[in-house]
Amino acid sequence: MNLGLGLAISTKGSFGPYKSEVTWPVLYVDGEMPFDVMRQRITALRGSIPENFHFLSHEILFRREEATLNLTNFGAQKALIDFCLSKGIRVLILDNLSCLVTGLKENDADAWEPAKL
Repeated sequence: MNLGLGLAISTKGSFGPYKSEVTWPVLYVDGEMPFDVMRQRITALRGSIPENFHFLSHEILFRREEATLNLTNFGAQKALIDFCLSKGIRVLILDNLSCLVTGLKENDADAWEPAKL
């Protein structure tokens, strides 16, 4: 659902009963799915990856940089914010949040403090 909504927002398109009135730049950060599967899903929904739709894959980051995307890390947070600002990103989708933060107890609200963006 998040993927479809992000694509709709980036193209002034629709997804299910939802219709976007804007063409805002979107950054979709995936922390779980293989890159090829996500690319196939995007092209199945839209035919191609829209110009306003930016996609960050945990898998590609690991392949290229041998790094994991952990949003409890200040450096990762800063890099993500800097990228959003440089591209004029208006919508940030983090999918799946529990995969993008490590070392936290999911059911402990105070443990999420380092993950504030």
